[in-house]
Amino acid sequence: MFALDGRARILHIWGFESLQQRSELRERHYATGTWPPKGGPEHIDHAMSLIALSNDGSLLS
Repeated sequence: MFALDGRARILHIWGFESLQQRSELRERHYATGTWPPKGGPEHIDHAMSLIALSNDGSLLS
């Protein structure tokens, strides 16, 4: 994502079937050392996570 209001930033959008799936994948990848990528965290000044869920009847459901 490139923004006009401040420094350039990176935006990742990950689609999961459920919060349970997200938790299981994160746990597995942390345990195997595949996430976060080696050297990655050293390049992050600030990070923020946001979990967004679709409403019932949403086209995203």
